[in-house]
Amino acid sequence: MAAAQASVVVVGAGLAGWTVLKELRRRQPERPLVLVTADAGDFYSKPVLSNAHALGRDPAQLVQQAGPAQAAALGVTLLAQTTVQRIDRERQVLLLDGPAGQMEQPYQALVLAVGAAPIRLPLQGDAAAVHAVNHLTDYAAWRQVLAAQTKPGDAVAVLGAGLIGV
Repeated sequence: MAAAQASVVVVGAGLAGWTVLKELRRRQPERPLVLVTADAGDFYSKPVLSNAHALGRDPAQLVQQAGPAQAAALGVTLLAQTTVQRIDRERQVLLLDGPAGQMEQPYQALVLAVGAAPIRLPLQGDAAAVHAVNHLTDYAAWRQVLAAQTKPGDAVAVLGAGLIGV
């Protein structure tokens, strides 16, 4: 099953991906645009992950605009909960796996805005859990673990001096 032809396909719904789409839309109002994202595509500012827990904010409170609403406002086709399995550069097609199953997404131009992957340390021991918090989905999972496996007064170690860790 093939999706509609798109001039520009952006992979990644972080700040970089949405910013590219906003700029493209501003400059070329009629150009077909597609966003492929493994999550819901919700728009949020990643730096808010750094103090969200201290402020008692749950993941939904960090979302500035839901992915479908953001896509509609920009006239972007959103392929949420969809992963890229392969890029066929010769045919200019992405091979995708999403809620509708496997599909192909053709492109004229492709932007990979997937961000960085955190270093996941192979820690062992009796720790309740080791989590990397690099995006909204990670933050949601981390909050669930904290709620289920810790109580007030428990120690939590934070490794990493990046923006979120600090």
